[in-house]
Amino acid sequence: MNKHGLSILLLLILISWLFVGCAQRTSETSTSDMSSEEIQTAAAQTMAALPEGQETTPQPKHLLYLPMVSGNKSSVSEGSGSPEEATPTPSATFTRTPTSTPVPDTLTPTTPPCYAAEFVEHINVPPGTKFTGGSKFTKIWRVKNTGSCAWYGTYTLVLVSGDGMGGGSDTPINAAVAPSQTVDLMIDLTAPKNNGRYKSGWMIYNLAGQVFGVGNDSTGYLWADIKVVNEATATSKTSSKATATTKPSSTTAPSSTPVPPSATSAPTSTSTPTPTPTETPTPTLTPTV
Repeated sequence: MNKHGLSILLLLILISWLFVGCAQRTSETSTSDMSSEEIQTAAAQTMAALPEGQETTPQPKHLLYLPMVSGNKSSVSEGSGSPEEATPTPSATFTRTPTSTPVPDTLTPTTPPCYAAEFVEHINVPPGTKFTGGSKFTKIWRVKNTGSCAWYGTYTLVLVSGDGMGGGSDTPINAAVAPSQTVDLMIDLTAPKNNGRYKSGWMIYNLAGQVFGVGNDSTGYLWADIKVVNEATATSKTSSKATATTKPSSTTAPSSTPVPPSATSAPTSTSTPTPTPTETPTPTLTPTV
């Protein structure tokens, strides 16, 4: 085929394409000008003209999903595209941070031990009180029952430390004490004979064989604390100290120059002289012959 024939063939192909395109546009224009009722009628006629068994199922409508923003919520509207291709438009959200309210600590009450005591005061004989050796005295403590169990009069004071100072090994407290009540515990003691500092520690002994004292852990002692000072010994020690500290003065020296008596001064006598009687001689008469 020569070049002239090829050109004619290409021209014919181009003319056929233009004809097909115009026909398609005319069909689309006519279809778009048709109303919905006319379109439905044409479709029914087409379906009736098809041979039996070759009916086609209606194709689903092609939808486009676009995000629609309404307030803070987004929705998808009908259109072209697919739900997977729709990208929601971000909207500003405001988050309120809750304010934390402090919760007060819950105090769990603690159950006190059954036997516990608290020292209140020394009723008499405070620590360091002085006594003469062999003196008898009664020591009294005021104590509070801080336990949950009551005390009975048969409970006793027992020596647990120091010098007993003649106190009984088991002295009854002679009082029933309920929890939170106070009691005066007393014991008769005797000061030792020798000078010095003496202390004795006492605790409470109950019927179950338990020993408890004062303080947070109930292990503290009730102390009797005295000083023994014997007066005779103290006086002798004081006099010996005074003698040892007295020394003759070295600045006073006797004068070696005699002082002559004053010529104008006459000795005075304070004694009254006793008069001495004078005897008068008696004349002797000689007879004349």
